[in-house]
Amino acid sequence: MFRSRTTLVLGAGASAEVDFPVGRELATAIAPMVNFYFDAGALRSGDEEIWEAIGKHARAHGERDLTAYLIAGRRIANAMPQAASIDAFLANNSTDKRIELVGKLAIVKSILAAERRSKLFTSAVQNERLDFEAIGQTWLNRFWQRLADGIYLGDLAERLRTCTIVTFNYDRCIEHYLYHAIRNYWAASTEQTAEILNSLRIYHPYGAVGKLPWQTGDDLAVDFGASQAPTALLDLAAQSVKTITEQIEMPTTEVDAIRAAMQESSVLVFLGFSFHRLNQKLLQPLQNSPYNVTARVYATAKGMSASDRGVVEGMLKRLRRGDGTVDYNVADISCCGLFDSYRKSLELA
Repeated sequence: MFRSRTTLVLGAGASAEVDFPVGRELATAIAPMVNFYFDAGALRSGDEEIWEAIGKHARAHGERDLTAYLIAGRRIANAMPQAASIDAFLANNSTDKRIELVGKLAIVKSILAAERRSKLFTSAVQNERLDFEAIGQTWLNRFWQRLADGIYLGDLAERLRTCTIVTFNYDRCIEHYLYHAIRNYWAASTEQTAEILNSLRIYHPYGAVGKLPWQTGDDLAVDFGASQAPTALLDLAAQSVKTITEQIEMPTTEVDAIRAAMQESSVLVFLGFSFHRLNQKLLQPLQNSPYNVTARVYATAKGMSASDRGVVEGMLKRLRRGDGTVDYNVADISCCGLFDSYRKSLELA
């Protein structure tokens, strides 16, 4: 790993190792947040800050009656037991902009709360150190061990330039972890660490709940796991989070960069990725630009049957169409387990 161009593709299962909810769990958490009910003019169910953010949005657009938003929230809540994920539901109802707004607000608040509850949370106010022992048996630690192997701090930026990370998650786990890992391992300064990491290619196709304070870019800066006022929730929902449909229908330079990284990489590692059809579509090369380099592909398929693992391998083959020789490794294994089981193979990559 890092001897050749490497791309990591992260799905919800990658963050689950540090206690983040996966699709169904997130949907379950979101349902009561948007199930708005009033009694005697007072909000009796549903999240108060989300409702306040909805009110701010409505007033800014000249809307006085919020009934349609209340109905949108209840529709989301009622559908969550049926939905594979909140993202899937929003894609299925992409023509309803009120549902989209309410859903995005709930996503932002839920992900920030999940960051706060996760094993990666540190208090920015108290300048806490990350609990590296608590995350020792996660893929993040295994990834770090390969990243830091045999180099000095001055070599790290060059090594990171061989790597691209594509995360379909709204959280900032990988960025937050690497920032604290570098500072702890090499006692690097905040400025030095930020400079190194700002050169790492990390793409969030569907956006994220803001940028971390040390990151460059135009997004709203939000501490990992920080609570946000309704105005900030609204800004994050409007500017930083995309639905599946929005990203698929609006190709960007970021999508082009992701496809280029996939095309140029000799090592592809899929961690906790569900291989949703629309997500695969985003990763695919253009018809006239096949991935023709020799490559090794590793993918977790935790809990999948042998038959489904075969289907996943077929998906990967279609994704990697081209003339190059490709070695596929699809395993019923956790993200951390993949790094353990393919330790030698990845050392040579």
